[in-house]
Amino acid sequence: LDEVSSYLQNAEVKLQFSPRVFQFIASLGYSAEYGARELRRIIRAQVESPLAELLLEGTFGAGDTVLASVRRGKLHFEATVKGPGERQTALAPAPV
Repeated sequence: LDEVSSYLQNAEVKLQFSPRVFQFIASLGYSAEYGARELRRIIRAQVESPLAELLLEGTFGAGDTVLASVRRGKLHFEATVKGPGERQTALAPAPV
């Protein structure tokens, strides 16, 4: 997740995670058969891809701070956008 944050910093977007995000990702990324090997795939599907879509759509952009949290069993991305006092909220698209 630090890698994702670092990549977004290059795009001038700050990414923050609520504590529940780590638990959510860990619960999806572990299996008794494969251990934590699936973790990278889960991060890509649950965090990287949805954020990339939201950035490409223009929902979030340079100068925004995005908070990732878990709501109703899904990741939710909310940002403080450039305008004073404005907030923009987007529910991450479901992974394919």
